[in-house]
Amino acid sequence: MKLIPILLIAMLTLSSCSLTAPHSYCSNNTKVGNKRGKACSRHVLGIHIGGKAHVYNAARGAKISKIGVIDEQYSGFFPFYYKKCVYVSGD
Repeated sequence: MKLIPILLIAMLTLSSCSLTAPHSYCSNNTKVGNKRGKACSRHVLGIHIGGKAHVYNAARGAKISKIGVIDEQYSGFFPFYYKKCVYVSGD
């Protein structure tokens, strides 16, 4: 019975997650492009605490006018703390 709390504590302290979800947006034979932009936001207990992880912000930061690929990445210890980043590639 002492093993269960030890395993639970080990599981909670050693676990984290990272999720990447690619979203392809290629219209009219748009190539992926040479530029890459990034925009991130942070959340604690589901509450937004900073940053703007939007496609518009990522594209504007890298001066991209034609978007080729959009990627999203979530990392952290959900739902307590996580970081969402949006990556945009294009020209």
